[in-house]
Amino acid sequence: MSEFFENFKFDEFDDPIPWVTSSPVFIDAELTYEFDSLRGCVKRNQRRRRNATVEVYAHNELENGYQEFQQAAWGDLSTYATSVETAVAEKLWPICRENFTTCIASLETHEKTWSAIRSREQWDDKSVLLKQIALTGISLFDTEIAGHGIFSLDFAVGWDEEHGVSLLMVRDKVIAKSGLADFICRGESLLDHAKYIQNYDFTQGDLRI
Repeated sequence: MSEFFENFKFDEFDDPIPWVTSSPVFIDAELTYEFDSLRGCVKRNQRRRRNATVEVYAHNELENGYQEFQQAAWGDLSTYATSVETAVAEKLWPICRENFTTCIASLETHEKTWSAIRSREQWDDKSVLLKQIALTGISLFDTEIAGHGIFSLDFAVGWDEEHGVSLLMVRDKVIAKSGLADFICRGESLLDHAKYIQNYDFTQGDLRI
């Protein structure tokens, strides 16, 4: 086992302890604004923070222990960090923008929070996505596609406070999008689950499997 896996420990109940390390991606993301299109309201996140660290988990989905694919996934995530961020933005920005548009259309013109922040950002620019997401965790899986390890990125998002978003990725390609933690504990069905999601949620630029 390589030194990389020494980062992952277990407590006295054999539960994994996350490896807290410098995040290779989205260190500038800060969940500042929450646009609730269902309730027609805008909130400023009082708990917002910009954190340069992230919790990383190495999952043993196939029950084969730690493998080279988990380390390979971390290597790809670090190497292709910029293009990973671009791929994530391409996937999430249409959802963010649609929710924002729906929410704003339902607001009263005198809504206090919106009145206070409407001139602070360029709301039609993709850069504002970074004010509506925050990276909360990274999972590395013991499986691969074409020799590249698979990982997921978990986000708290301003348009779905309850469920958040998880993106399953390989190298710098999005495979599938779902709610937080949906891709863990899937065992051998991980990629089958991703294929099912692709049947109804596939964006140009995603990796078809």
